[in-house]
Amino acid sequence: MTRVLGLDVGATYTKGVVMDDSREVAGQSLVKTGFNLAAAAEKAYELALKAARLQPNQIDYVASTGYGRYLVPMRDIQITELTCHARGAAFRF
Repeated sequence: MTRVLGLDVGATYTKGVVMDDSREVAGQSLVKTGFNLAAAAEKAYELALKAARLQPNQIDYVASTGYGRYLVPMRDIQITELTCHARGAAFRF
C-alpha cells in the first residue's frame, strides 16, 4: 500500500494530510505556523502521522506546498499552490 503525506506550510496555519493509494484520508493535522516554518512543518507532519497511526518509515512520499514549502526538511518535492489547486479541482470534479 502506498501512502503519501502532503504539507501546506502557510503564513498563518500549517496543514498536513495522509492519503493511501485508494485516495482515502488516513490522517490530518492543523497547527499555527508561528515564526518557525520548519518547526511548524515538523509538528504538522508528526500530528498527521499520529492521526493516521503510522510511523515515518510507512510514508512513501512527502510533498510540500505553501509559503514555506522550501523549508520542509522531510519533503521529496515542493509544489506551487497553483498546481495543487488545479490538481485538487481535477480530483474533486
